[in-house]
This record gives sequence, C-alpha cells and structure tokens, in this order.
Amino acid sequence: TPPLQEPPPAPEAAPVPDPAALAAFQEKMAELRRGFVEGIPHRLDEIEAGWRALAAGPFEAEPAAVLHRQVHSLAGSSGTFGLPALGGAAKEFELLLDGIIRSASPPDEAARASAEAMQASLRRLAEEPGPPPPRPEGVLQGSLPPPPGVTRKDKTVFVVDDDAEFAGSLAAQIGHFGYGVRIFSGPAQLRAALETQTPAAILMDVVFSEGRAEGPGVIADIEAGRPIPIPVVFVSLRTDFDTRLQAARAGGLAYLTKPVDAGELVEKLDGLTNPAPPDPFRVLIVDDDVQVAERNALLLRQAGMVVEREHDPAKVLQVMSDSRPEIVLMDLYMPGCTGLELAAVIRQHREYLAVPIVFLSMESRLHQQMQAIGLGADDFLTKTISPQHLVATVAARAQRARELRGQMTRDGLTGLLNHTNLKERLAVEVARAQRHGKPLAFAMIDLDGFKTVNDTHGHLTGDRVLKGLSHLLAQRLRRTDILGRYGGDEFAAVFPETAGRDASSALEDVRTAFARVVHTAEGGTFTCTLSAGVASLAGGMDAPALGEAADRALYAAKEAGRNRVVLDPGPPPEAVVDGEEPAT
Repeated sequence: TPPLQEPPPAPEAAPVPDPAALAAFQEKMAELRRGFVEGIPHRLDEIEAGWRALAAGPFEAEPAAVLHRQVHSLAGSSGTFGLPALGGAAKEFELLLDGIIRSASPPDEAARASAEAMQASLRRLAEEPGPPPPRPEGVLQGSLPPPPGVTRKDKTVFVVDDDAEFAGSLAAQIGHFGYGVRIFSGPAQLRAALETQTPAAILMDVVFSEGRAEGPGVIADIEAGRPIPIPVVFVSLRTDFDTRLQAARAGGLAYLTKPVDAGELVEKLDGLTNPAPPDPFRVLIVDDDVQVAERNALLLRQAGMVVEREHDPAKVLQVMSDSRPEIVLMDLYMPGCTGLELAAVIRQHREYLAVPIVFLSMESRLHQQMQAIGLGADDFLTKTISPQHLVATVAARAQRARELRGQMTRDGLTGLLNHTNLKERLAVEVARAQRHGKPLAFAMIDLDGFKTVNDTHGHLTGDRVLKGLSHLLAQRLRRTDILGRYGGDEFAAVFPETAGRDASSALEDVRTAFARVVHTAEGGTFTCTLSAGVASLAGGMDAPALGEAADRALYAAKEAGRNRVVLDPGPPPEAVVDGEEPAT
C-alpha cells in the first residue's frame, strides 16, 4: 500500500538564501524603509490634528489614548527603521502625553508650548531622515542547526556477515521499515560493491575468518579514503571492552550484540542515515503597525522561521489555534485592545500557558513592564533592537519553549504525544476540519494479546515492543499525521485532510509490516500483531464522538478475530417514513 502523500511544506518557511535571495531580502528591507519614510508626513498630520483637538477642548480619555498610541507607534517604528533621532523626539512627546493623561485634564500653557516645539522638531527631522542603516550582511541564524548524520535519498543498507541465515533474517526485518538491503559474505565483496555504490549505512560483523576481529580494521581502511564517512553499525556476538573499543576507533557509530532487536537497529539507522530536519520555529507577530510587523516578519523568515502576522487582536486566538505558534511577539499599544489585555486573554487558555509572550515596544517605564510580566509576559524588547539580537532572542525563547513543551506533552517511553495532549490535538484538528470543510480521520490502535507478551517475556521486552510499534508508525505515516500513546498498549493517530479509507489503507500497511517484525527476548524470538479502528469525521461530530466511533471500529476488529483494520461505516442515514422527511 503506498503511503499517504506528504503535504507541501509550509510556504512561509524560508530556506537558507543564496546570494540572489539575500539581495532580494536586502532590497525588500530597503523598500519597507522607503515606504515608512514616505508615510511619515501623513502620520504627523494625524498627530497634529489629534493634539489640536486635545488642546482645544475639555479632556476626553479616548481621543487622548488614540493620540498617545499614534505617537508611541511613531517612536517605535522610527527606531525600527533606523531613524533614532525622530524616534527619540517622538518618545519625548509620548512622555509629555503620559503626564497629561495621568492628570486627566487639558494641557496647560507650558505643556502646549512644549508640544508645539516637539511637533516642529518632528517635522524638521522628518524632512531630513538621514542615511539608511547598513544592510544586513550574510544569513541571520535563528533556526535549529541540522542534526548530525548523513541524509541520503538511496536508503540501501549493506549487510556484511558470513552467517547467511542471520544476514537474511536481518535484511528481512529492516526491510519492513523501508530500507533496501544488499548482503555480502565478507570484506572483499564489500570493497568491490563500494566501487559502484555508496550505501546509506553499513551493518558490519566484527569477526570473520578464523575468529579474528577483522571488521573494525576493514572499516577503518575504507573510511580513511572517503571524504564523507559512511555511517557504520557493528553487529557481533562479542561483548568485551577491547572489541567495542576497536569498533569505536574505526568510526563505528553504534555497536549492537546478537541477537539484534529490529526496533533498536532501525532506530539507530534512522538517526544515522536520515535524521529528521528540525522543524522551523513558529512565530506569531501581533502589531497594528503593518510596516513594522512586515519588517520583523521578513527578518525572522530570512532566518528560517515560519511567521504569521495578525493586526487585529480579536483574531489572535483563532490564528493561534490554526498556526500553533511557539512564541508571540506583541506590541503593547493597539486599538481596541492593549497588549496587556490581550496577554491576559491568551493566558486564560490552558493550552497557551507555556507559549512565551514577548512585548516588542518602546515602553520604558518599569511599572508598565512589571504589570505586563504579572499578566504573563516573558520579556520586553525595544523596537530599536538590532536584527541579530531580535533573531537570537526569538530563537532562544522558542527553543526553550519547545523543549519544555516536549517534556510536558510527550510519553516518556515512546516519545509520542501523551493521552491528554493527543485529545487536545484531536479537538483542534476537528475544529479546523469543520471550519475549512476538510476531511479528517482518527484511528485507535491496540496490540493483540499484549498482556501475554508481558507475562511471558517481561515488561522490559514489552516496552521494546511498544517502542517498536511507535517507531513503525512514525516511519510509515506522514510527518503531518499526529501520533500518540493513548494508554498502556493503545495508540492513536489523527490524519488531517484525509478520508477514512485512505487512513485505513495506510494503517493496513503498518499492520502488515508489524506482523512480520521479529522481537527478541531471553527465551527466543516472537512476533506480535495489532488491530485498528478508523473513523471519519462526519457532520455534527465533535472530538469525543469521533473518538467513540474509532473505538467502536477497534472493538469490531477485535471481535472479528484481531490482526485487522476496520473502518467505521459512519452514522446510518436517517430513515424516511411514508415519504416524509425525518423530524428535527
């Protein structure tokens, strides 16, 4: 059964740019600055009109707050686009307005005179903005570095062992996990094959002719002449320290003793030959200043991050539900809802308690910053922050949040989502599918007779079986499919934008492969099977109802004899009696 097709990568995630892309990035930054400079006179017109209204009549809180927000925005965006003198002058005007707003009374003569002088200064500085700041050189580093290992499209593994029965069995086992295998009986055949093909990895026996530990020496000789080493896993009956040391000195990246557990071996191979590229950090920028938001988004995308922008605070929760940001960059002053208020609303939702909120603002008053931190903010950055500092800070905060979330949300044995977080993700995906009219499938997966495995072979062996199944699920399904350990020997999978029949087909592939995997135990080897129930999201269903449908299908699979995948038929059509429509 062919695997489900992977969806296209996220469009916002920028690869490391080549010189042409870097030049385009620099030109876009310059274009944003030109657009900001050209728009300054209009901003000043609005500020001066707002000041005249404030100075002429009785004090009104709302117009005063709007004027304060306009001046604050000018101060922040001027610093962002490399106009520090204009930003400083706007900041002085903002502080004057702070005093007027605190007094809740019209400005006196001294305040009017100061304000007039400040506005004249703003006009003068706007006419002479000065030269643009130096263009960012090179690539801003913000995303995770690639993991160690060699990624190869050809997933062929060379198995070198003079025990033909063992080599054939090993080849069959790793073949279930998507690897091609070529078997060689000794070092001479291996050398000849390497003349025409470079494998993804080599599984090398240690002992060949006359009981000598020949394997490490052969590998050391082969690797010495190669610019890029081939990942090597040594496999042997020997467990002594000296042999292990020889293998390590030869460049072996792993050492497994016979009989080899297939799950453990495949886990090693995956890590060595096809390390998963780190997902880019996901960032949400909330700022009503479109130019500033676009400039910061451009910087973060150029550093390899996925960025969403939202200018309307009322839409932020919906955007967070869709994009699941790992960090939120937020302005402090916005129309209709301040950053402080929005932070408090975000923290009302348990699923967002661990998402860092960083204010990007020109606010310098300590009491305001402390109030923000008290409402759940994690940090304050000024809008004059350098591109390198912005990228480094966002990356560090997002990385820590990712690590913390992994500890809170993952099952300690399998690394899959735990029960609570799997149910939360299912609810999110159900809501998204219903909102966008997309299909969604959910599956419950259960090992057949797992209690017998634990009773016969012990819980440590049972744990290896569970890890093997989790690894096979991750191997055979898409990266966008959501996998979790439901509890005990039960697993579950959410298939976004997938019909139930396609999810069933993918799980049938997993079931067939898992039944052929041989597990090792102290008393010998054994195999296991699994049963699965799949349900499709139907109209009017919520997440619990979808889960119940998948559970019914799993029960049907067990009742039908186990070792099978059953698709829930869905709710029966409403009956029509005597030609009448069903009652509602």
